[in-house]
Amino acid sequence: MILDYVAPRTLSEACALGREAGAVFLAGGTDVLVWEADGRRRLGRVVSLRDLSELRERRWDQDGSLYLGAGTTHDEVASDPEIQRKYPALAEGCRSVGSWSIRVAGTLGGNVCTAAPSADSAGPLLVYGAEVKVTDGESGHSLPLSEFYVGAGKTVLQQGQIVLGFRIPDPGPHGAAFIKLGRRRAMEIALVSATALVSVDEAGVCRDLRLALGTAAPTPMLVEGAAEMAAGRLLDDEVVDQIAKAAAAQARPRVGSFRCDPEYRRRMVAVVAGRAVTAAWSRAQDERRAS
Repeated sequence: MILDYVAPRTLSEACALGREAGAVFLAGGTDVLVWEADGRRRLGRVVSLRDLSELRERRWDQDGSLYLGAGTTHDEVASDPEIQRKYPALAEGCRSVGSWSIRVAGTLGGNVCTAAPSADSAGPLLVYGAEVKVTDGESGHSLPLSEFYVGAGKTVLQQGQIVLGFRIPDPGPHGAAFIKLGRRRAMEIALVSATALVSVDEAGVCRDLRLALGTAAPTPMLVEGAAEMAAGRLLDDEVVDQIAKAAAAQARPRVGSFRCDPEYRRRMVAVVAGRAVTAAWSRAQDERRAS
């Protein structure tokens, strides 16, 4: 039972209320209200963030980077033509979240702060090198998203701290893809997901590869060594297979999950990672030919 609901209008007030014992922040409510409904967590004070205009900010900066406030919804990301063009994997990831009714309510900040390893926006944000902007209502700091997660359902946030938004650097010309495996094609939590970003030089040789996995470990993760394995090479089937096997070797699937056997999940990491790299490579070549 929710004992108290408050809707502050300033960041300082929201953070102060959030520092009280048992307080929980509410953005879109697509996770928090489910916790209450199914008894996973009893909520005391719920601090709504919906009236904080700072969390709704969206802008393109002069250096070409994109800033998305934490209150930006999945639908706003997925339906933005410029984001689709410049950050296609992020648009794809947000488009795969739940149903339309979830996407128009659920927020980017909520998806990240819940720290579920299956979060569909996390992999794209990781490969695009997103930075997280955090505030306690008085001062703030930024850190790479790759340093934000500390475990399943756990982040570096302290009680009363709020994620303001995300700065996503300009990726330049590239190809990217988000691939998700589930029991259904829609309205499904990922059994495994992979996001790949590939950039190539003028000759069509791989310059850089970033590969992220979802539901392959306690937190969303970047595959170490992927760039080194791909740089200076054509990403043919043999190279992609090597990268996919490396991704599977780094996976640490949960033991005892009722949704998926860990060994099956590890095998599917290789499959999904390979598909993501292949799709991103193809799109990078298309981008090169079109430029």
